[in-house]
Amino acid sequence: MKYILALTAFVLPALAPTFAQATQVKENSVVCISQKNLARYELLKANHQEEFIKAMEGKAECVTMLSPFDVVVLSKVGNYANVERVDGMKLWVKTDAIED
Repeated sequence: MKYILALTAFVLPALAPTFAQATQVKENSVVCISQKNLARYELLKANHQEEFIKAMEGKAECVTMLSPFDVVVLSKVGNYANVERVDGMKLWVKTDAIED
């Protein structure tokens, strides 16, 4: 009985993200390496500051994905979602860029 309790207390929570349902990030969505970068990108875009947007894209802080890709949603914070790609890379996207 002790082993079953240990299994449920320690092993199952660690495996929980692997049981999450996969979804997709939509085509032409902007993805960034951090939530802060995504918020900054949106602010620059709203202010039409294309030269700074190109600098962020040049440093690969944010990129526009030309095709959809599979992800698992790790968490959501306001209008942003932290997602993990199949290859293990974690990114931030707007929640409306995730297909339901």
